[in-house]
Amino acid sequence: MMVIGYSSGSQMVSRFFESFENLTHKDGSPFPKILGGVMIAGGSMSCYTGDDNTCPVNTSEVSYDNGLRAWSTHPPVLLIQSINDSDAPHGKDGASQRYFDQLNNNNAPVALVTTGGDRHGVCPCSVDPCLNFIEKILSVENFEQE
Repeated sequence: MMVIGYSSGSQMVSRFFESFENLTHKDGSPFPKILGGVMIAGGSMSCYTGDDNTCPVNTSEVSYDNGLRAWSTHPPVLLIQSINDSDAPHGKDGASQRYFDQLNNNNAPVALVTTGGDRHGVCPCSVDPCLNFIEKILSVENFEQE
């Protein structure tokens, strides 16, 4: 299973990375394994929760940041953001960049696609990288058949 989130939905993707492995269905069966995620114009589940309305530095998901889970087990993530995003800052203070930096600094699988323009969302030039990422992650080899 892949998860994709746009804007505040990116924070949802981060929350899923944090919580899914601890959740079960009513019948006790586990939630599906998340094979990867795409975050469009956003970042970690901790973004925009403080008074300064920014995303914290060195933060992804609590269980990874605190060493409760190995970074090598983090699902691969593709981040997409416009260089002049009209609604979310980009660059060193932006949600996507800060999330990328945290994962990249810890050798977790992550890629950042920065597009031109000011669109807060997916521009036509980011569709191919997104589809290529999803196709690679959801390849037949990654599925566990029961």
